[in-house]
Amino acid sequence: MAFFLPLVVLLACIVIRKGTLGTWIACAIFAAMVVAISRDVVHDWRDRIDIDEQGLQVRIRGSEGYMAWANVIYTSLSEDPDHRWALLLDSAEGRLTLPVERFDRRAVWDIVRANVQPSALDIQTHRNRPEVQAWLQSAHEQVTSLTEPLVTRDAPFLTIVMWLFMVLWVGAAIASVWLWSNPWALVIFAPLAILFAVQVLSLGKIEWTSEAVVRIEPIGIYEIRWDEIERIEATYDFSALCLIGHGKVLALLGSGYWSGKDASRARELVGLQIALYQIPVHYSAGALFRFSKGTRVLRPTRKH
Repeated sequence: MAFFLPLVVLLACIVIRKGTLGTWIACAIFAAMVVAISRDVVHDWRDRIDIDEQGLQVRIRGSEGYMAWANVIYTSLSEDPDHRWALLLDSAEGRLTLPVERFDRRAVWDIVRANVQPSALDIQTHRNRPEVQAWLQSAHEQVTSLTEPLVTRDAPFLTIVMWLFMVLWVGAAIASVWLWSNPWALVIFAPLAILFAVQVLSLGKIEWTSEAVVRIEPIGIYEIRWDEIERIEATYDFSALCLIGHGKVLALLGSGYWSGKDASRARELVGLQIALYQIPVHYSAGALFRFSKGTRVLRPTRKH
């Protein structure tokens, strides 16, 4: 969101100052920007992967991480349906997931395979390790002991931000006709006003259970079961999260925007379910532009 707002304001200035021609130029720039970001064409030129005999140091999209070869207990290279590649490195301390489509992924994968233990390359061997089995058993017990839904709400400041920008673009749309005599500016301002109006109506809460994830909004209820989720797609900063599987998509705000007393436990539950269901996580800026699909329900389904 922080990336979009300055550019949108810039485009608004172009519209106001340049009239009809400026409107179409702004539309073209805005459309190109959306396509470039959603297709992951825009990258940080500082992204890099440094590999030596001790381990792997990465900097991707402003985030940094390090994994020593000796600590790797499982690794894999996977491709999502949109042909984006990710390198997964698991250790006892945590997980490192790296989008590697921009790099020579085969060369990186060959180096990783040459430096980790052979057992780290086989998922079944990894899951049969006593410590992993013990952790999975503990995770299963934590999930099944959940008797009431965990409830998270969208961060309150988002409501304020969405309302402010909706009013801003509605005002700009009116002003473009009555004050600036540039009705063509509605081509940009009207869609932006509608977009933020939809965002305002989409603010709500999420109920997390051991069986499903339910998104409750003023305009509808959306649900996907954990056993239906085939992959998770998230933005690089985890500001948007999409649960995808069986032709369904449940689009959510990222965990940084969850509020409420259950927010911390909900984040933990997501991590546990990812491990228990072996759900692959892929990172893409395109997650920001996804909408829920095939998940609308009349009421949440719950076991009693």
